[in-house]
Amino acid sequence: MKAVGRTKGSALMLVIISALFLIILTGAAYTYLRSSGDTQRWSRDRIQVKLTAESGANLAVHMIMGGEDIPQGKLPEWFLGDNLTWFQLPDPLGEVVVAVDPNNENDQVLSANSYEVRSMGRISTTEGPLTFGMTTGVMPENVARFSVFMDSPSVAGYYGDGYKFDGPFYANGPVWIYSRSLGFNNDPYFYSLTLTSPYYLAQSTKVQATQPAVSGGGGNLRLQPYDRMLMGAPYFELNAEPIPFGSDELNWTSVKNAAENGGLVLSGAQVANRMRMMIRNDTLMVKLTEFGPVTKYWLDTLTNPVVWIEMPALGQDIYLRSYGNMRVDGLSMPLTIGTRANIVMSGNMLYQNDDPLDPNNNTMLGLMTVNGSFLIARCQTAPGFPGHWADGFAIETHLNVEYDAVLLSLDGVIQAQDWRYPEPFATFLVMGGYMVQAEGITGTGAAGYDMQVYFDPRLMTMHPPFFPNNGRWHVLWWAEKPLMDIIDMMADDY
Repeated sequence: MKAVGRTKGSALMLVIISALFLIILTGAAYTYLRSSGDTQRWSRDRIQVKLTAESGANLAVHMIMGGEDIPQGKLPEWFLGDNLTWFQLPDPLGEVVVAVDPNNENDQVLSANSYEVRSMGRISTTEGPLTFGMTTGVMPENVARFSVFMDSPSVAGYYGDGYKFDGPFYANGPVWIYSRSLGFNNDPYFYSLTLTSPYYLAQSTKVQATQPAVSGGGGNLRLQPYDRMLMGAPYFELNAEPIPFGSDELNWTSVKNAAENGGLVLSGAQVANRMRMMIRNDTLMVKLTEFGPVTKYWLDTLTNPVVWIEMPALGQDIYLRSYGNMRVDGLSMPLTIGTRANIVMSGNMLYQNDDPLDPNNNTMLGLMTVNGSFLIARCQTAPGFPGHWADGFAIETHLNVEYDAVLLSLDGVIQAQDWRYPEPFATFLVMGGYMVQAEGITGTGAAGYDMQVYFDPRLMTMHPPFFPNNGRWHVLWWAEKPLMDIIDMMADDY
């Protein structure tokens, strides 16, 4: 009997223990589910506030790219909202404050300007306001970054055997490329070829080519270096986005304004059609007529190393070269020269320091003509040669020429005044690049000039003083700053 009684007691104890165990499990499950829900809500809120901050940064970058004014000094400035007022984004994104901090080196006119956009998002949660920070870097694109840029390329002439473009080649349209040779060693060379058209014209038949190799048409064409071209973008790219260009698109007045406010302006009796100019180190020498005096201007005394030449009428010519043919006499400082006239390249234009890898080398020449063209001067073997002038102002284009400069013609072209001479042809080497509406005729392959462009790698991060931007911006980086606060937003060294 006692045995039966002990069985009932054990069963009751088991029921009690089981009940307690279930209570514990239920409590644990409730705690877990509640914690899991809180975790989910926390994760959701964190994702939301991060997207809010990112939306604010994207909106600010879009506004900057659209032309919104940005800070001109060195200190950060509020861009959307401020420390007292938050900018409300569309629901359910929440609200943001955005500041823009200019790079402290932006006043160094040779450097590519850059800006940091700081965005802090804020949303409401059951635990109170939640914030999150985000930064991004943006930089305007300078037109000087191309070895060759053409806005309205002509297909009346072609790029043939021996042409070399050692830097980015960009055209708002198709170009004509033709190799007469059966081999490939001397075929046209492009560091990169980018066209906004869906094709380029190839060989004598002007077939619409979409690949870097074409057979027939009097020869075989392989764009060089062929293996790199086969990789596609960014080395070989068609259907690219057009880049705005021209005097009505680029703010070229930055050059003129810089010359008028701390630079040098030549006008009136200081200029004349077909005058000749020469640079020697940091000195500009001007001769208005063949037998007139030489006027010297010391450029190293200028606050802004910019010269603006205001000619009395459009379509007039300015002859420009450096002194002699020795590099020791070449340009020794950064300089920009702007005008509306034609710039006639009459001989070597040399940098004193020709090492682009030298970190201390800031010697760079920018030449800009708004309405004129760049012309290779008629050489001494051609009919109509204008004659040599004394005092080092001679025209010397009958032999190979090296022109160290960035050439910018907003409404004009680059071409030879007489592309039938010299005969046989000479090489015209541009060490820098040219940005023009189109390239006119420079030679025939047997006479005139074989154009070679060697890109100055410094142009990826530098540009001539006060050279205009093309209105495009690049996003350099994105970074998350979860703990960023209002004080950080306005810190110069954040």
